[in-house]
Amino acid sequence: MPRIKLAERFAYRFSTTCPVRVDDINYGGHMDNARFVSFLHEARVRFLKELGATEADLGDGRTGIVMGDLAVNYKAEVFRGAELTIRCDIDEMEVRGFRLFYLIENEGAVAAVAETGIIGFDYGERTIGRIPASFIERVREYGKK
Repeated sequence: MPRIKLAERFAYRFSTTCPVRVDDINYGGHMDNARFVSFLHEARVRFLKELGATEADLGDGRTGIVMGDLAVNYKAEVFRGAELTIRCDIDEMEVRGFRLFYLIENEGAVAAVAETGIIGFDYGERTIGRIPASFIERVREYGKK
Protein backbone atom coordinates (compact mmCIF):
# COMPACT_ATOMS: atom_id res chain seq x y z
CA MET A 1 0.00 0.00 0.00
CA PRO A 2 1.48 3.38 -0.97
CA ARG A 3 1.75 5.88 1.87
CA ILE A 4 1.62 9.65 1.95
CA LYS A 5 5.21 10.66 2.60
CA LEU A 6 5.74 14.05 4.20
CA ALA A 7 9.16 15.65 4.38
CA GLU A 8 10.53 17.49 7.38
CA ARG A 9 11.21 21.13 6.67
CA PHE A 10 14.65 22.64 7.02
CA ALA A 11 13.37 25.09 9.66
CA TYR A 12 10.24 25.89 11.66
CA ARG A 13 9.80 29.42 12.98
CA PHE A 14 7.45 28.63 15.89
CA SER A 15 7.83 26.14 18.71
CA THR A 16 5.73 25.20 21.74
CA THR A 17 5.64 22.37 24.26
CA CYS A 18 2.76 20.21 25.48
CA PRO A 19 2.75 17.47 28.12
CA VAL A 20 1.26 14.07 27.31
CA ARG A 21 -1.42 13.31 29.89
CA VAL A 22 -3.14 10.09 30.89
CA ASP A 23 -6.20 10.89 28.76
CA ASP A 24 -3.96 11.14 25.66
CA ILE A 25 -3.13 7.43 25.95
CA ASN A 26 -5.11 4.70 24.17
CA TYR A 27 -5.66 1.01 24.88
CA GLY A 28 -2.29 0.22 23.27
CA GLY A 29 -0.52 2.13 26.05
CA HIS A 30 0.76 4.91 23.79
CA MET A 31 -0.58 8.25 22.57
CA ASP A 32 -3.72 7.91 20.49
CA ASN A 33 -3.44 8.99 16.85
CA ALA A 34 -6.38 11.39 17.24
CA ARG A 35 -4.58 13.04 20.16
CA PHE A 36 -1.66 13.81 17.83
CA VAL A 37 -4.16 15.80 15.75
CA SER A 38 -5.39 17.59 18.89
CA PHE A 39 -1.81 18.57 19.67
CA LEU A 40 -1.49 19.99 16.14
CA HIS A 41 -4.61 22.02 16.81
CA GLU A 42 -3.20 23.35 20.09
CA ALA A 43 0.05 24.34 18.38
CA ARG A 44 -1.87 26.04 15.54
CA VAL A 45 -3.92 28.10 18.03
CA ARG A 46 -0.76 29.15 19.88
CA PHE A 47 1.06 30.03 16.65
CA LEU A 48 -1.87 32.12 15.42
CA LYS A 49 -1.95 33.92 18.77
CA GLU A 50 1.75 34.70 18.36
CA LEU A 51 0.84 36.20 14.97
CA GLY A 52 -1.92 38.33 16.52
CA ALA A 53 -4.70 36.20 15.08
CA THR A 54 -7.21 33.50 16.01
CA GLU A 55 -8.89 30.73 14.07
CA ALA A 56 -12.01 32.91 13.94
CA ASP A 57 -10.23 36.17 12.99
CA LEU A 58 -6.97 36.55 11.08
CA GLY A 59 -7.00 40.25 11.83
CA ASP A 60 -9.59 41.87 9.60
CA GLY A 61 -12.57 41.23 11.88
CA ARG A 62 -14.28 38.75 9.58
CA THR A 63 -11.92 36.20 7.99
CA GLY A 64 -11.05 33.13 9.99
CA ILE A 65 -9.90 29.71 8.87
CA VAL A 66 -11.18 26.22 8.19
CA MET A 67 -9.10 23.13 7.51
CA GLY A 68 -9.15 21.83 3.95
CA ASP A 69 -6.94 18.81 4.43
CA LEU A 70 -4.70 17.03 6.91
CA ALA A 71 -1.86 14.54 6.49
CA VAL A 72 0.13 12.97 9.32
CA ASN A 73 3.07 10.57 9.23
CA TYR A 74 3.43 8.86 12.60
CA LYS A 75 7.08 8.05 13.28
CA ALA A 76 7.34 6.83 16.88
CA GLU A 77 5.31 5.89 19.91
CA VAL A 78 4.74 8.51 22.59
CA PHE A 79 3.96 7.63 26.19
CA ARG A 80 2.32 9.32 29.18
CA GLY A 81 4.57 11.88 30.85
CA ALA A 82 6.42 12.89 27.68
CA GLU A 83 6.92 16.60 27.06
CA LEU A 84 6.40 17.08 23.33
CA THR A 85 7.92 19.91 21.33
CA ILE A 86 5.70 20.94 18.43
CA ARG A 87 7.30 23.08 15.74
CA CYS A 88 5.21 24.90 13.12
CA ASP A 89 5.61 27.09 10.10
CA ILE A 90 3.37 28.61 7.44
CA ASP A 91 4.26 28.49 3.77
CA GLU A 92 2.65 28.25 0.33
CA MET A 93 0.65 31.40 1.11
CA GLU A 94 -2.02 32.12 -1.48
CA VAL A 95 -4.92 34.56 -1.72
CA ARG A 96 -7.41 32.11 -0.21
CA GLY A 97 -5.24 29.85 1.93
CA PHE A 98 -1.90 28.49 3.05
CA ARG A 99 -0.22 25.35 4.34
CA LEU A 100 0.81 24.82 7.93
CA PHE A 101 3.71 22.43 8.51
CA TYR A 102 4.32 20.65 11.82
CA LEU A 103 7.03 18.57 13.43
CA ILE A 104 6.30 16.80 16.73
CA GLU A 105 9.38 15.80 18.71
CA ASN A 106 9.74 13.71 21.83
CA GLU A 107 13.10 14.22 23.56
CA GLY A 108 14.67 15.27 20.26
CA ALA A 109 13.33 12.29 18.27
CA VAL A 110 10.71 12.83 15.58
CA ALA A 111 7.33 11.42 16.67
CA ALA A 112 5.26 12.79 13.76
CA VAL A 113 5.38 15.05 10.73
CA ALA A 114 2.16 16.71 9.57
CA GLU A 115 0.67 19.27 7.21
CA THR A 116 -2.68 21.01 7.12
CA GLY A 117 -4.19 22.91 4.22
CA ILE A 118 -5.81 26.02 5.67
CA ILE A 119 -8.54 27.94 3.84
CA GLY A 120 -9.66 31.49 4.62
CA PHE A 121 -13.31 31.53 5.68
CA ASP A 122 -15.63 34.52 5.99
CA TYR A 123 -17.75 33.56 8.97
CA GLY A 124 -20.25 36.39 8.40
CA GLU A 125 -21.02 35.28 4.84
CA ARG A 126 -20.29 31.56 5.45
CA THR A 127 -18.11 31.45 2.32
CA ILE A 128 -14.47 31.04 1.42
CA GLY A 129 -12.68 34.30 2.15
CA ARG A 130 -9.45 36.04 1.23
CA ILE A 131 -6.49 35.87 3.58
CA PRO A 132 -6.06 39.44 4.91
CA ALA A 133 -3.00 41.29 3.62
CA SER A 134 -2.15 42.26 7.21
CA PHE A 135 -1.95 38.58 8.20
CA ILE A 136 0.21 37.74 5.17
CA GLU A 137 2.59 40.54 6.16
CA ARG A 138 2.78 39.34 9.79
CA VAL A 139 3.62 35.83 8.57
CA ARG A 140 6.35 37.19 6.27
CA GLU A 141 7.88 39.24 9.08
CA TYR A 142 7.55 36.63 11.83
CA GLY A 143 10.87 35.45 13.15
CA LYS A 144 12.96 38.10 11.37
CA LYS A 145 13.55 40.05 14.58
